[in-house]
This record gives sequence, C-alpha cells and structure tokens, in this order.
Amino acid sequence: MLFLSDSVASALDYLKETAGLGEPVPEVGVSGIRPGMEVISACGQRVGVVDNLDGMTLQLTLQDSPDGVRHFLPVGWVLRVDQQVHITRSRAAVWQSWQG
Repeated sequence: MLFLSDSVASALDYLKETAGLGEPVPEVGVSGIRPGMEVISACGQRVGVVDNLDGMTLQLTLQDSPDGVRHFLPVGWVLRVDQQVHITRSRAAVWQSWQG
C-alpha cells in the first residue's frame, strides 16, 4: 500500500537529486552565530555580515553598510541559523528601520 507521504518523500528526493541540492545544512541556533556569517533577509537578499553578537544584538560589519554607519539587528529577528543568519524581515524593512 502506497501512502501519500511516501509519494511526497519520493518526489522530494527526486527534486533534490536533479537540482543538486543535497542534504540540508543543519540549524545551529542563535548560539551558533559567529563573526563573518552573512545575514540574509526574508526576501533572500543579503543585509550584511555579522561583526559581533553582543547580548541580544547582532552588530554588522561597517564594510557592508549601505550608508557608512555601523548597524545593529535585534536577535529577536533571527529566524534560523545554519551557514548563514536568516532573519524575519525583508531587506527594505531592515533598511527602513535604520532610517528612523
């Protein structure tokens, strides 16, 4: 007897194989945030690079700043951490928060 979940799993395996996606990178949590990690917005665009994790704030490197000012992001915006830091805000929303 074939279950729908078996078909979905087989389809996912096929897509991974044909797209070359391989195995997903495991999440490591906020404690895994390290300097040099890219911060990726909810819309998939790069926001910056982590310079430091200071308590409940991510400090981004000055080199990636769109306006030459050092910026910070609250840890509460972090959705997940794998090889990159993924946040819940779009890049436009992040930049707008830096304006005001």
